[in-house]
Amino acid sequence: MYDAAEDRAYSAQVQGGVVTHQRWYMGDYERDEVAGAAAQQIHYISGDAGLSAIVVEEGGSFTYYAAYTDHLGSIVLLTDDAGTPLYRQAYDPWGRERDPETWNYGVAGAGTKPGWLTRGYTGHEMLPEYGLVNMNGRMYDPLNGRMLRPDNYVQDPTNTQNYNRFSYCLNNPMKYTDPSGDQYNTSNYSYGYTASYGASGSYYGVPYSLSYSASFSTYNTSYLNTYNNGLFIQTYSTNIWGFNSSQTFSASYGNMSASWSVNFSSKIETTALVETKVNPYRLEGFRLNFDYLKNNIETISKSVTQNNTISGSMLDPKTLNRNWFSSSYIGPYNPKDYKGKDNYDYIPKSLGEYPAISHDKSYEKVGAYGITGVLFDTRTINADLQLFVESFGMFSSPYFDLKTRYQTFGSSLLIIPTLPKIILYNSLPPYHPIKIIGISK
Repeated sequence: MYDAAEDRAYSAQVQGGVVTHQRWYMGDYERDEVAGAAAQQIHYISGDAGLSAIVVEEGGSFTYYAAYTDHLGSIVLLTDDAGTPLYRQAYDPWGRERDPETWNYGVAGAGTKPGWLTRGYTGHEMLPEYGLVNMNGRMYDPLNGRMLRPDNYVQDPTNTQNYNRFSYCLNNPMKYTDPSGDQYNTSNYSYGYTASYGASGSYYGVPYSLSYSASFSTYNTSYLNTYNNGLFIQTYSTNIWGFNSSQTFSASYGNMSASWSVNFSSKIETTALVETKVNPYRLEGFRLNFDYLKNNIETISKSVTQNNTISGSMLDPKTLNRNWFSSSYIGPYNPKDYKGKDNYDYIPKSLGEYPAISHDKSYEKVGAYGITGVLFDTRTINADLQLFVESFGMFSSPYFDLKTRYQTFGSSLLIIPTLPKIILYNSLPPYHPIKIIGISK
């Protein structure tokens, strides 16, 4: 079963009409119930470099494990909190399980496998009873290296491998992963992008012309997980991004004229050390209690049923997810209340929408709306620049998921129609009427 956000929420195995195994999924928390055994609550603890530890609760007691992954995110080793190896598992490039010592097929991992451990290849749920991998959006067959259902998306129209709708990760499983089952992601890679823009015209009697080009390349990343003295330590080394831009601008006003040309290049490299202390965690204080959550959901449902009056200022759910890039806030079609006014009560799951929310609230604060505000309202320049900086920064970072980076890339492009306004405003003399009075409409 899937929830309204298309995330997996529940699965069950049935034999002879009897449910033998059930599992609930809530982000980094899972509840596992096997017929005739006590329920287990599984907490996955991650740092910036990925999964580092797993904490399992059963009958009120907690067991701590250090989790070691390869560059694809596959769980290859579990140790106890003293660093003693407990279980090892290995996979070939396509996800077939093999002996971690000899690489022979048909052999499970080395050591005693915990019953709760279902995650394996690229962090996905393994289904050994069927020889498949549950990749959330689709099932995957590691023997054939093919999905069981066709892909809904063509992410890269320039790559012919992307037109085989059943292929896994462009037939390049050592470089890409597929966290959602619908869109591949990169595990260790680099790529680039080039954009150019030109415009000329007259703005309040001031003729101008400008051209702009920019290119950037993102990152290469490597991860290393180690365990030492009660700490699960994740180290990652990253070349985050390189950026080059060239822009020219000329304008004249009466007897005055101005022109400039700017070339800019930058490269950022960073090596970071992240320490995740697992032993001191007291999960009793914040763990999900499934029965409590279920009872509260039932109480809220009854309350809504008994008091089924709708306020005009309440969020209209029909207005969600209508915007660009599969979002609610990136673009001109923001969520509305029942009176047709913008409503920000909806909390998006994707972090990529938050720069757009801040941007739109800034527009609303000064009374700027629509294309007029984008092209001409000088009071929104700071909001426009902030949207670009935040969006481009998130897009350039390797630590956000593919959907977030896809959305923030789209948000960063919204700076383009505001460039004439920004450049012209900054090129005017300090005492020009536009700077003194400002343009709002």
